[in-house]
Amino acid sequence: MNYKQTNKSNANTFKNISLKLVAVFVFLVTSGLRANAQIPSALQTKLQQSLEELATNYNVKGLSVAVSYPKQGIWKSAVGVSSANTALEEDMLIGIGSNTKTFVSTLILLLKEDGLVSLDDTIGTWIQGYSNIDGGITIKQLLNHTSGLFSYTGHNDFYIEMNKDLSKMWTFDELLNTFVNQPEFSPGEKWSYCNTNYAVAGLIIEKVTGKPWYTVLRNRILDPHNLDHTFIAPFEDVTDTYAHFWTYIYSGEYISDMGNYGDNDLVPSQVNSMATSAGCIVSTAEDNAKFWKLLLAGNIIKKSTLTNDMFGFVSAGSGKSYGLGLFKSRFMGNDIFSHGGTWLGQICSNFSDTTNGISISVLSNQDSLGNDFTDLVARTLYMHTLNHYREFAGVKTSKNRITTTRIYPNPIQHKMIIDVSSSTMQLAEIDIVNAYGQTIYSLSISDLIGGSVSINTRDWKPGSYTALLTDIDGKRSYAKIVKASN
Repeated sequence: MNYKQTNKSNANTFKNISLKLVAVFVFLVTSGLRANAQIPSALQTKLQQSLEELATNYNVKGLSVAVSYPKQGIWKSAVGVSSANTALEEDMLIGIGSNTKTFVSTLILLLKEDGLVSLDDTIGTWIQGYSNIDGGITIKQLLNHTSGLFSYTGHNDFYIEMNKDLSKMWTFDELLNTFVNQPEFSPGEKWSYCNTNYAVAGLIIEKVTGKPWYTVLRNRILDPHNLDHTFIAPFEDVTDTYAHFWTYIYSGEYISDMGNYGDNDLVPSQVNSMATSAGCIVSTAEDNAKFWKLLLAGNIIKKSTLTNDMFGFVSAGSGKSYGLGLFKSRFMGNDIFSHGGTWLGQICSNFSDTTNGISISVLSNQDSLGNDFTDLVARTLYMHTLNHYREFAGVKTSKNRITTTRIYPNPIQHKMIIDVSSSTMQLAEIDIVNAYGQTIYSLSISDLIGGSVSINTRDWKPGSYTALLTDIDGKRSYAKIVKASN
């Protein structure tokens, strides 16, 4: 079976493959509410309703999600199908793609804590003999994507060679010698997402430890932290059930069930060896949310390593920065840590907010919508969780500052007025966000005339919205807005 290659790249993904939506969606829901008794029931209901609505509106085959709520455990749910007549279950495995990089970076940092490597080590200390890989690149430049190396998945022959034998087990040497063209730029010159960086990182782990990288990852991270539903496929035995995954195949006309990496499926698990340490891990949403919570709490690597090394961020464009194996962005006034991924009909997105202790993982077994869709799901679940946490867990917000900015009427129908003429905040921007976390209205205060603005809300759908008011120091205040039926 051949796959269609596209030229579109995505810095959050291992490799995007362009897909097309099906017209008919078979909708099945597993019980998310009964399995999550610790999470407040009102929040569970809101999360489940939002998940089902998103799945229905976007005709997605399946979504498996997990929300780690502060001091209350993990809410998890799955909607949609695995195969045509089989519901997607929460414990089915889905590939996390480039989220694998966060695991590999964490493992390198554990080796640094052991005194076995330095981030300033040049990679030529550990590997030699690859014509297009500069031995003067540092390990840090690999992990933060400033190496300048050519990304091997972008080679013109990558998918051609894949299609010749989907059951071939690829080695690091074969990948690095076959698909790495000349460097794109000098080491340290700028940031550019590159899968070769993490293939080389996996090889360095093997050179440093004398063991396969996946064995070291299993022994140092997965087993000690009881990540029992996370596997490094196809390099180790997988005991859990894979979800079937759906992808746009060569004809370009429909989404096809590619199976579940079984012996008789169109795609055997060995194809994941091409993703290797840059993107081959499979997991559940619950395990992935657990990993992020453990990592960012300083329970896998030391907090000092987290702060001084992993959080050494460089600009990645579009309001994001990249550390060692993770992105940082801002949403609803908070720092969000994440790393998404895409690989052959499987997508991963996640949101982790260390300020409020919220971690969210979203997995899909259909890649036609890409990370834009799974990011939307993650933002929506995060928004509901954060709002609930602020309201019911006694978290203090800056409500006192927003009282001098009048937003009326509320509920609204056809028009909303925002009056900042008497505000004590030195406002810079006003954003209105819908229940999916999408910004539907944005205004710079420099564009405000007469201290107030009238917004036409006639076409807004009935429901809840959030007004985000940002001051000149970047601090935010919030207000809930309700749109009534017209």
